Amino acid sequence: PGQTVAHALSLCPGLTLLEPDPIHYDEAQATVLETLSSITPIFCPGDHRGVVFLGMDGMERLYGSPPTQIRTVLRALFDVLPAHLVAAIRVGFAPGTFAAWAAAVRSRPGSPVVVDGEREALARFLAPCPIQALPVPESMRARLERLGVTTLGALTQLSTPALVAQFGAVARDARARALHRDILRGEGL
Repeated sequence: PGQTVAHALSLCPGLTLLEPDPIHYDEAQATVLETLSSITPIFCPGDHRGVVFLGMDGMERLYGSPPTQIRTVLRALFDVLPAHLVAAIRVGFAPGTFAAWAAAVRSRPGSPVVVDGEREALARFLAPCPIQALPVPESMRARLERLGVTTLGALTQLSTPALVAQFGAVARDARARALHRDILRGEGL
């Protein structure tokens, strides 16, 4: 990252450069979203291209347990994406989008992470996650790290009023995510 093309080629003479094709990527994402809409009516693209949240509430009656639901989604994606791309997908299954995203980040391709929906299990899962997982300004993360707050568990030990006094309303929302109190609906994939 940050290298010029000439420098990258001098380090790796066999390098093949591919021009970005945002129109192709947008069309591919639209195809993926259309395919996923056949599995669940609740889906939302994430903040980054390639990230999608699926609402899987009540889907156990149609698709079975969370691991079976994950296999169903991946099978559907094999119909619209090359196999090597589906094999590289990282999947997290947990209540709410933040916990599902944290689970996906901790997963490996081919090894989905399923988090129990019980509040204590979620708290244990989220506590060791780094504060970099939070969607907050980088300046807030840097200040928290200078204060020795490096995990979500450490963040939950601070009081909401103290956090709001230092960082504003974004800190209240961050603490709610760390405590898994930001959930409006159940499982996400």
